[in-house]
Amino acid sequence: HSGSGNTWTVPALGDGFYLITVSGTVVSNAAGRVELRIRVSGADIAQAAQPNSATSAPHMGLSTVAQLVAGDTVSMILFQNSGGALNTSVANGNPRMTVWLQAKT
Repeated sequence: HSGSGNTWTVPALGDGFYLITVSGTVVSNAAGRVELRIRVSGADIAQAAQPNSATSAPHMGLSTVAQLVAGDTVSMILFQNSGGALNTSVANGNPRMTVWLQAKT
């Protein structure tokens, strides 16, 4: 992990297939939508979107399997476009990104 922020780097000898799981929540708002993305080395490889909600904070989760090589970076992007700043909810361990090596190539 980079030590701060939202990026993890595949270590040397880490080539393989990885299960990447991300989740996040922003506070409630009546306008806009919320997007959650998984990005590898600057390119989105998975994305989900849903309308924001005035009554409940939209919680989102997303998973994908990706073949990664040493030096690839994996990032989680949680985005909203309500027209104003919204806080990220930190309840229940969110936001969260988990990366598991499933099989060596």
